[in-house]
Amino acid sequence: MIDDSVPVVRSAVRALLTMARADGHLISGDCGVAVSGGPDSLALAVAAAYVAPSLDLRMHGLVVDHGLQPGSAQVAQRAADTLLELGLTTAKVLPVTVDGPGGMEAAARKARYAALRAALPAPDALVLLGHTRDDQAETVLLGLGRGSGPRSIAGMRPLDPPWARPLLGVSRLTTVAACARLGLTPWTGQGRIAHRANRCRARRRRAGRRAGGRAAPCVAVLAVGRRCARTHRPAATRRRRTGRSVAWPGRSVAGRRVGGAAGAWQAAAGSTGPMTHRGDPRPCTTTTSRPS
Repeated sequence: MIDDSVPVVRSAVRALLTMARADGHLISGDCGVAVSGGPDSLALAVAAAYVAPSLDLRMHGLVVDHGLQPGSAQVAQRAADTLLELGLTTAKVLPVTVDGPGGMEAAARKARYAALRAALPAPDALVLLGHTRDDQAETVLLGLGRGSGPRSIAGMRPLDPPWARPLLGVSRLTTVAACARLGLTPWTGQGRIAHRANRCRARRRRAGRRAGGRAAPCVAVLAVGRRCARTHRPAATRRRRTGRSVAWPGRSVAGRRVGGAAGAWQAAAGSTGPMTHRGDPRPCTTTTSRPS
């Protein structure tokens, strides 16, 4: 069996950078790459370094030091040195202070994004983030579980300046395989906080479905997100473009009749019992109507 993981990652990065250029970004030729050290961001960094010359771009590695573990500064500096060895133009460590409301994960995320935004190498630069299809599915699952609105559970956008996520169509299995194919060993980034309990629960739920011999709910979950993204337009614009309008309640998801976001969570995750998450989300579905 041919391992196409490396070209798949490279093609995804090239496609998004090309699209960003067409949209008026990266005219300066500078682009940042956020690297935590895991297989996703490491595969992203290597692919970005590979495609950069053909696109006349300079890639700048950005490693955030959250300072949450002893020796984190040394670990972050070694990561930056590794990025230079991999062919990035520059690499620097961004120390941050993690504090504030909402828990450690939320505070770290806020500090991390603020540091990355401040480190943009040029006004029209983008920062590449290593979120994969797995992260997208988890984001939608968590949004459904919280009873979030359509925009939240629509998931992450590939291009959301200054953030760019080229790997949203690539699985984590592919990034892991790409690192192995290139002989790279991902390191345990000190910014990967406390196992990210909510996301781990979502991963365990999907892993349990695989172990039981049933299809993982990623496809159904992402379908819910895409549908909610479509319904998150102004009603008049939506009817004019698609002939569809928001309707409440109920439509089938993954072959089941569900009642909005809570039901979509159950259908996607394979739960048939009562929901235990907080909130009372309204349904988010669509029905066909005549174009106005």
